[in-house]
Amino acid sequence: MSEKIADYSNLSIEHIMPQSWEENWPLIADSTNEDELEKLRGNRNSLIHNIGNLTVLTNALNSSVSNSGWEIKRAALSEISLLEINRKLTQKDSWDDEEIKKRSTDLAKHIVHLWPR
Repeated sequence: MSEKIADYSNLSIEHIMPQSWEENWPLIADSTNEDELEKLRGNRNSLIHNIGNLTVLTNALNSSVSNSGWEIKRAALSEISLLEINRKLTQKDSWDDEEIKKRSTDLAKHIVHLWPR
């Protein structure tokens, strides 16, 4: 499952917080109000495909971590991934909506720096 840095053809896009997040990535909410919870679910669903929640992994590593929780994904990335973009992720203690937003901003800054107008 280890990544060969020179071979990018074997990489696939992975959602860090998976598209099926409900089981392993519960919402943290103080409210039991169904309308408020539905709003939180909607906000989270809108973040799932956000650039801040995406990374690249080998197909084998992607399949092995799939819908796992953050602790499992973090451990696998730390142990197996050689890509710098994933090394930075392993420094995060948690992965939640706010981390996705922060990473989106950071990636956007890097993109603008790399490809200025």
